[in-house]
This record gives sequence, structure tokens and C-alpha cells, in this order.
Amino acid sequence: MRIGVIADTHMPPFHDEVCAAVEDAFAGVDLILHAGDLVSLRVIEWLERTAPVIAARGNNDMHLATDEQLADVQQLELAGIRVGITHVLPVRRVPDPPSVPELARSCGLDPVPDVWVFGDSHREVVEWRDGVLLLNPGSPTSPHLRVDLPGRVAVLTIEDRHPSAEIVHLPVPGQPGARRAVMP
Repeated sequence: MRIGVIADTHMPPFHDEVCAAVEDAFAGVDLILHAGDLVSLRVIEWLERTAPVIAARGNNDMHLATDEQLADVQQLELAGIRVGITHVLPVRRVPDPPSVPELARSCGLDPVPDVWVFGDSHREVVEWRDGVLLLNPGSPTSPHLRVDLPGRVAVLTIEDRHPSAEIVHLPVPGQPGARRAVMP
């Protein structure tokens, strides 16, 4: 199973070249997970042209209605793997930080997921910690909170009940390899 993972789109405005690059990166995925800060439900409508979408509400989404597709915390079982989605991974920089399972439970992820998808920082993370795959895809529109870097998304693959993930660097708008998408 291949799953597109995206976060921190902060759209509108919709950037045609960024949208086209995301569509290309997610071609053939079975599902798309959005880890929050959509800003508009039009983001879900756009992504659904590629695959079904499940999203977590981000701090910039509080004005959006909650339903099965958009909630503060999402918990799914995909191909035998528990996946949790929140907008924030509450990292604590203290001498004795809590374990990932403790953090997951404090965020409402119970049982503890095998894969925890999150966003908020605009910085990509693919890291195994305490038996959990932590996955932050970065941002397609403002990676590392900058607009001069290529955007990022991720693809999560589950094969034989084993998850793995890769970060996909998108073409920079206006550079060779970029194309335009037609937005709804």
C-alpha cells in the first residue's frame, strides 16, 4: 500500500506549479494523509482528485468543521499497521523526555500507533523512535518556513506489515521540471 503524506499546505492561495508537483508525487497512491494546516477545505477537494483523504486539524484550521475526514486526532489501521495523525508532535527538550508512547497517549493516540504522522514544524522527519515511525512530510509551500526551497511531501509504503517512508523533494516553481495544474 502506498500513501501520500502532506502537511502545512496553508492554501489558499493555490500555487499551480506546487499543486502539479504534489499530484505527480502522489500519482498512484491509495490514500492521502494530511497532517493539518490546510486552511481551506478546498485542499481536501483538490487532493481527492488523486486519492481519498484523511486529515488532522491544525492550529490554522480551527475555523473548519470537524467530521470523519477532518478531526483533531485520526487513528487508522492500514494494511495491518496502526497509523495516528496529529498536527503536532509535542517534543519536549528536557533532561528526561517522555517516551514516544507516553507522548502519543497524551495526544489522544491510544493504542500507540506504529506510525505517527504529524506536521506543524514545516521540517521533514523520518525517524524510528521507541518502536514508532515518526513521519513529518515537511511542507509543499513553505519548507523550513522558507519559500526559496523545494517543497516536500512524503510517501509512506506498507509492505508485509512493515512501514517505510521517503521524503519527496518537489521541483521549485518556475524551474525546469515544474508544470502547472488546473485548479478546481
